[in-house]
Amino acid sequence: MLTQQQMPTREEPKNQYQTLDHDDLPVLCIDDITSSLDRSNTEFILDFMKTENIGRYLYLEQLGATIQNVGRKVVRCLTVDGNESSLVGLAMLQCTVREVSGKLELAPYTVVIPYVTRDQEVENLG
Repeated sequence: MLTQQQMPTREEPKNQYQTLDHDDLPVLCIDDITSSLDRSNTEFILDFMKTENIGRYLYLEQLGATIQNVGRKVVRCLTVDGNESSLVGLAMLQCTVREVSGKLELAPYTVVIPYVTRDQEVENLG
């Protein structure tokens, strides 16, 4: 029989990823806001938020983000690339979602994918 000291213990997993909150998003310039409120963008997000799309997720390559419809006009960001242009894109998406009276969920759901330059990628392979 194992004593209490000999019993293996299970370690709780540590949070191995970085997430971000709304306060971490950059402030948009007037051109970004205008683009965010463009009719094509608001129509796109309204279509994505339809009840029949609950649970669906979509990778938005231009933004570098993966979003999911979680219902009740809530869009959850699952992943975002960790570069500045993706964070601006996510801030623009937040602006679009707010315009249609929706909510964009970030932390603790959003995983920030570390940005790796081409040089770092080659260095890691070599």
